[in-house]
Amino acid sequence: MSNNRSDAVHIASFVIYLKPEHIAAASAELLAMSGVEIAQTDTTGKLIVVLETDSDAGVARFLDLAHQLPGVAAVNFVYHQSENETELAKEIA
Repeated sequence: MSNNRSDAVHIASFVIYLKPEHIAAASAELLAMSGVEIAQTDTTGKLIVVLETDSDAGVARFLDLAHQLPGVAAVNFVYHQSENETELAKEIA
């Protein structure tokens, strides 16, 4: 489902594979990006990244930027959910 309204929240996750010697530099660049969290790092060169943004275009921009990070071999798009911000704020009963 595509939700590009201004009250939308897009949550996406990715697995980024890169050369181990580039983990620190790539991690620093990722963490400098708005809405990016590194959920897991593997010393062999695998990062699990979660992105929260306000549009599909923000997800696409992140994918483009992630492919340009130093030492990146592949970026796998794992998950994407778009939700109304008000709905996300509701308590789950």
